[in-house]
Amino acid sequence: MVFSLATLTSRTHEQIVSCTRISKWFGSHQVIRDFCCAIYAGERVGLVGAMGTGKSTLIKILMGTLPFDGGVVVSPKSLVVISHEAIALCINQSVADFCSTHSIPISLVLLDVTRPIHTLSDGEKAQLYVAQVYTSTHELVVLDGPTRYIDPITRAALIAHVTRSAQTFLMVSHDQEFLRITTTRSIEMTKPAPCGARLTGEVSFTNLQDNNYI
Repeated sequence: MVFSLATLTSRTHEQIVSCTRISKWFGSHQVIRDFCCAIYAGERVGLVGAMGTGKSTLIKILMGTLPFDGGVVVSPKSLVVISHEAIALCINQSVADFCSTHSIPISLVLLDVTRPIHTLSDGEKAQLYVAQVYTSTHELVVLDGPTRYIDPITRAALIAHVTRSAQTFLMVSHDQEFLRITTTRSIEMTKPAPCGARLTGEVSFTNLQDNNYI
């Protein structure tokens, strides 16, 4: 097992993420087997697959917060994962605290900044999510559920931001229309077969819409 945190600069066609035949077990259950993928600077990649295929596990491996059992991973040091779950866990922070921690201008959030985060509705927490996306300067930005809880106007603004940005995005979403508009390509994760290796493959969103990804 090898894990490398590479210091990389964003240049066209430069590979900033590389997974070579990585595997992950939880006890006797293998979640990921011989998974291979590559992400290049400036790409907007959708990470798709049915529930239980290891998408969240892969993100934790890329972050370096979860050990894996085989293969080689290269991931940039400048990486952020933006998720609704992470925001919801900030139960002891106020909106002002959260904005300060993530270098978000208060003017970008239309909320009472003295309110504790645990008192916010899902839609109000989604404002913090979108503000994080707008202000992130990381080399790789991982968006987990980017359109969850947001209204149509905010969704359109988020689409415009992502598609115009020069940053590299890895997006995990079941919103097929959002992925169709924003991504340059996609990577599909599947459950390991009972025998043999299952590798990732590129999947078109024309075909994806015919499948039941829930």
